[in-house]
Amino acid sequence: MGYLTLTEQYDQDFRRSMTYAVLRDIKVGADVLPRLRDAVVRWIGDGCMTISGFELDNITKECTVQSWYVQVVNDDSDS
Repeated sequence: MGYLTLTEQYDQDFRRSMTYAVLRDIKVGADVLPRLRDAVVRWIGDGCMTISGFELDNITKECTVQSWYVQVVNDDSDS
């Protein structure tokens, strides 16, 4: 669970701009999952979406293709 953003920014490793999908913990501010690079929204409907892209392992520099299934949840615990 977290705060989802899609942003375009310059990537130093690939020397080009790309779209990032980032899921961050609302309270801590840290990434919940590794960031998706070249993120593309593939489907949206009924409060859900699928985003695909790839993760980069910062140590080995290996890329792994991933898809996120995202569901919007109304969290009333703060009210």
